[in-house]
Order: sequence, then C-alpha cells, then structure tokens
Amino acid sequence: MNKWVAIPILVILVVGTVANGVLYFQASGELGDAKALIASLEGNVTSLEGNVSTLEGSVSGLEGSVAAVEGDVSDIWGNVSSLEGDVSGLEGDVSAVEGNLSGLEGNISTLEGNLSGLEGNFSSLENSFSTLQEDVSGLEGNLSGLEDGISALEAHDRAIMDVVAMVEPSVVQIFVNFGGGDYGAGSGAIITSSGHVLTNRHVVDGAVAMIVLLMDGTVYDATLTALHNTRDIAIIEIVSSRTDFSAAVLGSSADVTVGETVVAIGFPYPDEIERPATFTAGIVSAIRTELGVDYIQTDAAVNPGNSGGPLVNLKGEIIGINTRAAFLLAVVDGNRIFPSGLNYAIPIDAVLPILPEVQ
Repeated sequence: MNKWVAIPILVILVVGTVANGVLYFQASGELGDAKALIASLEGNVTSLEGNVSTLEGSVSGLEGSVAAVEGDVSDIWGNVSSLEGDVSGLEGDVSAVEGNLSGLEGNISTLEGNLSGLEGNFSSLENSFSTLQEDVSGLEGNLSGLEDGISALEAHDRAIMDVVAMVEPSVVQIFVNFGGGDYGAGSGAIITSSGHVLTNRHVVDGAVAMIVLLMDGTVYDATLTALHNTRDIAIIEIVSSRTDFSAAVLGSSADVTVGETVVAIGFPYPDEIERPATFTAGIVSAIRTELGVDYIQTDAAVNPGNSGGPLVNLKGEIIGINTRAAFLLAVVDGNRIFPSGLNYAIPIDAVLPILPEVQ
C-alpha cells in the first residue's frame, strides 16, 4: 500500500476512534440523562395513567350526568313542544283578542259618537227641564189660581145651597079650579107670616076655588086678595088662623146686575112631574123692556108650572116673580126652529104698589 494513502487512512481511523470515544463518553452521559428522564417520564406516565383513570371515572360520571341531562333535555323538548302548542293557541287567542280589540275600538268610536249625541240630548234636556221648571212655576201659579177658583166655586155652591135651605119653606104650589072642568096650577111664595102668597095673575085670575100645598105637604084653601091692573101679579091668602108661616124676604130689583147668579124656584109640569119643587140656577142675562114693560131675563130654566114662583139672589131675597118662557121663532131654509127660551121674571119692585093692600 502506498504510504501516502495509508497515512491519511490511519489518521482518519485515529481521529474516528478518538471521535467515537468522545462520542461514547458523551453518549453515555446523555444515556444516563435519558434514563433518568425516562424514569421521570415513566413516573409522570404512571401519574398520568392515574389521572387518566380518574378522568375516566369523571368521564363515566359525566356520561351519567349527560344521560340525565339528555333525559331532562328530552323532557324540556316535550315541554317546549307543549309550550309551542300553548304558544300557538295563545297566538290564536291573541289574534282573537286583537280582533275583539278592533271591534271594541269600533264600539268605542260608536260609543263616543253616541256620547257626543247624548251630550247634545242632555243639553237639550237641560233646556227642556229649564222650560219645564218655568212651566211648573206657571202651573203652580195657575194651580193657586185654580184653588182660589175652586174655593170661590165651593163658596158659590154653598151659597146656592144656603139659598135653597132659606127659601124652600116659603115656596108653595097652587092648584086652581076655574069651573066648567077647567083646572090649572102654578107656583108662589109666602111673603107674610099670616099666609099671603105672591104669584102670577094668569095663574089665579078667574078661579072659583083654589088650594095651596106647602113644602111640608100641608094643604090649605086660599082666597084671592089682589090683582095688579097691568102687570102679571096677584096676591092670594091662605085660609088659616096661623101667624107663623115661613115668609120669604123681599129684595130690590133696582140692585139687580147683569151677570149675577140667580135661582128660579117652582113646580114645573105639575101633570107630569111630582113634587118637590125644582131649583134652577143661572145668571141674569139682561134687563129687557118689551112694549114699555121691564123684565129680568135669566138663563135659569123656567117651564110651565113655574109661573108665579120666586126668582131669588144669593142673599135669598126675592128679586122677581117668574112669569113666562118666551121662544123666538125663526125660519131657516123653510124650516121653523125654536132657539133657547128667554126666561122672564117680573121685577119685584113692580109688586110694591099692591103690597099695602096685604099689610
């Protein structure tokens, strides 16, 4: 071998051997460190294995918890599903409520309109009530006046009843025999306590006999005492010794006023109507003059049989002697009509000239 080749090779071997020794000693140190490291690592692995075992137990517990949670989750999902159904139902209810709310809003609008109208009506009602209060006040005033009128009417009625009670005992019915089968009847009023009776001339003129029937039913004969020459007035006397006949009070026709209340008394239609006397109230319609003769015209009913009966005022005083009921005849379209009667009475002042004959 060439020495120049062997020498480099020898050098290389020596260097390699030295390098390997160095490397060996380095590797041995590193190997010890590695073994220590491995031993430590093995301890760590052992510890890690314990931790893994512990972790596996924890995982197992966790898996149980997860299983429980999954059960709870299933329950929750069931509850969620139920809740979703409830929510769906609630959404339907909410929709219905919204619809009802819309309707309610419409009703509220209508109610507001009605309320506005009602306010107008209430305002009108207040005005009407105010007017009604005024009417009530006026009515109260009218009622007060009506009460006064009723009181006056009651007083008027009582006055008429007082007149009836006062004059009735003095009124008589007269039956007359004219002879030859002719008879007549009329009325009269006692004017003296001794039994003088004032009546109409046409009731007794020409009598051959006559009787007087008092209100109490007592019957007396009577005789003629006086006849007025121009007026329809006569005086007869009851044939009796009595001096306690109930005499009427004579008033004055000069004080008679048109419109005043009067009462006519007598026995109308003696052949058809039985006693007692009839009292008819009215007013003085007029003071009328016919053919120069004065009469008191009244609307108090006077009928055949009333002739000779008294016409009295509300004091119970005789102011006239009923004499006749005149009827005015009219022709309308060829038909005769008879208006209401004009009831006449002779003023009592016309009787005064013949009174001295019976005093």
